Amino acid sequence: EKGVEKNPSSTIINARLAEMYLASGKRDKAREYIAKALKVDQSSALALIIQGFIELTASNTELARESFDLALN
Repeated sequence: EKGVEKNPSSTIINARLAEMYLASGKRDKAREYIAKALKVDQSSALALIIQGFIELTASNTELARESFDLALN
């Protein structure tokens, strides 16, 4: 989180934090950081893929598919 403090508008740092929170089972925190990442760059493939995995863990398959599709375009 120190990286975000130094550079709060970094898509990569926010996306990676979201990924780490997801891996530790903290989906709400993961959603918070992925939203920040996508606010900076809504077309970031990395952020969209992580968002897709967040939604898959919540059984939101349609939202997950949309995120994955956007990442591929």
